[in-house]
Amino acid sequence: MPSSREPAGPLTSLFRSLHRELDHLFLRAREALFERRLDEARELFEAWEDALRAHAALEEALILPRADRAVEAGRAAAVAIYSGEHVRMLELAAAARGAVAALAARAEPPSTRELIALFDEQGTIRRLADHHQAREENILLPALERGLPAAELEALVERCRLRQ
Repeated sequence: MPSSREPAGPLTSLFRSLHRELDHLFLRAREALFERRLDEARELFEAWEDALRAHAALEEALILPRADRAVEAGRAAAVAIYSGEHVRMLELAAAARGAVAALAARAEPPSTRELIALFDEQGTIRRLADHHQAREENILLPALERGLPAAELEALVERCRLRQ
């Protein structure tokens, strides 16, 4: 695992930025929900789910196929976990979006207890995403940066930039 003092490589830096954009969109959606701006919250949760789906597709198409051959021995088996986590995060995102849409469609505003329950449910995806992103940024992506030939790494970073 790279030291926190070592600069991140180009692939890790790109994905760290993409992850922060997803995090920011999720935070904006939750802020709107907290402030009971329900139509805005619904739109932001939809945008976040769409962005999460596109990001997972990017990783599935370009990162994970290269990971098995680039990740150090003993960790390659863990690469299969990423796809399962993508599926679970997308299920949770769809559930969050649906719950917010249901609240937005009601005539009466949600109670404080309803909002607390919804925020508790969303905590699961936040924890899963945090763990998933940390493993990508600290293990998977640095391993790809070390394991791929320089020209292939450069081409991969460019393809990821074009698809984002």
